[in-house]
Amino acid sequence: MPGPLNARLDALVEAANAAGENTSRKEMLAALLLESPVDGTDLAAAIRRYRVAKASDAVPRGVPEAQILGVRDRKPGPRPRRPPA
Repeated sequence: MPGPLNARLDALVEAANAAGENTSRKEMLAALLLESPVDGTDLAAAIRRYRVAKASDAVPRGVPEAQILGVRDRKPGPRPRRPPA
């Protein structure tokens, strides 16, 4: 997965956890897949948007750009869990 999307996934997990959930990257991906469109035309449009997206498009609103774009690729495996705030 490209680095900015990897960092975006981490930011989404952090946001869900800050909202009171105790979730993981795996569970977040599963939830996003469950909510994704199933229509081929919608999926094709999403793929085309992904293909032309810039790294900065991965930065969620309200998250510092450096948090997403300044992250180096991480090794595979579980991420350390942060305690709830």
